[in-house]
Amino acid sequence: MIGVKSEWMAVLLDESGNTKQVVDWHKNTITNTGLNAFWLSTCFVEEFDSICVGTGTDEPAATDTELTNEVDYAMCDDIPTPTFTVGGSCAADFMATFGVGSAVGSLTEAGLRNSQSDVLWCHNLFTENGLPVVIEKATSDTLIVTVRVTLTTSTTYASGTSPNHKICMTGDGLMHLFDRGISSLTPGKIGTGGTAPSIDDTGIRGDVYGTPCYEPATIGAPSNGEVLVTFDIPALYWAGAGTWREWVPTDEDGNLTAGSFRWVSDGAQTKDNTHSIRFTMKYKLERA
Repeated sequence: MIGVKSEWMAVLLDESGNTKQVVDWHKNTITNTGLNAFWLSTCFVEEFDSICVGTGTDEPAATDTELTNEVDYAMCDDIPTPTFTVGGSCAADFMATFGVGSAVGSLTEAGLRNSQSDVLWCHNLFTENGLPVVIEKATSDTLIVTVRVTLTTSTTYASGTSPNHKICMTGDGLMHLFDRGISSLTPGKIGTGGTAPSIDDTGIRGDVYGTPCYEPATIGAPSNGEVLVTFDIPALYWAGAGTWREWVPTDEDGNLTAGSFRWVSDGAQTKDNTHSIRFTMKYKLERA
């Protein structure tokens, strides 16, 4: 399971650049369509590229597909660069600036959106200490709204008899969920190491075994934040006289992407050049 949290903050500046109002970090409501769209994105930080604001006061809900009363939107200032905290989480900040003459009025709501598909990632009302807040933006004011999306994952894993292994998601894997997505996944590499994986791993722990397989994975249709990814390894890959105990999905260039590190701990695995292998991995995104 991968936890996801979405937060927002806003800063209102006057025409001289002085701070008029600050609304500090609060959680957003992540929508159902946004949650599933995360798995369909080839690059989340590029595709969710705009922030919209409005004057609605309806309580945000997971079923929302738009703001209650949108008045304006702005494209994000830059494509966010995800950052990873060692042993922790991965976050990306989406920032949009509403300059002079835009989004004028009594603003009460905001959301992060994909400008091409109109998919709304999140919806929130401006609040402070649990109470509604109105941001009165004058024509000469500038409003800066930031939406932060944070991914976290358990640093634990569980061994057991196939096919029910739990896996350890790596920090690199979390990073690449933002900028490459699972669409780039391939079966990747296997190795001979048998030590327990860690979120701080950057690749195979032991020696690489067999020929890396870069056949594209098959991505299922996301539902309720969950998606199945199927990896088919043809007979000629990973074949030889040796055995293997670890697996890392990669992209076609061998980079660790949305990959998870799987430790095969119920005995070393073998494969000759007459047998194919199919792995199915379940990724689940849950609101944190």
